[in-house]
Amino acid sequence: MENEFNEIFDSNIPHGTFLSRRAVMNCIEQAYILGKNSSKEEYDTLKSSFESLLEMYADFGKYNSSREHLIEDWKIDAGLIKKK
Repeated sequence: MENEFNEIFDSNIPHGTFLSRRAVMNCIEQAYILGKNSSKEEYDTLKSSFESLLEMYADFGKYNSSREHLIEDWKIDAGLIKKK
């Protein structure tokens, strides 16, 4: 990942005379971590909503399989669990 940060720095900061390369790299890394944490929070919210939907819909769905099988199939399709 450090190589990618260096590429970002080199392509966006033409003159490093007034900037500390180390300070800018720390800023890039902190921004990356903030974005990653934000994405994880959004994913967790979406996952929770999806699982809640599965629970509610499985109770009312008209399928020829068991409720547990239906939920497992949807989780596999959504990538929440791996196929056995």
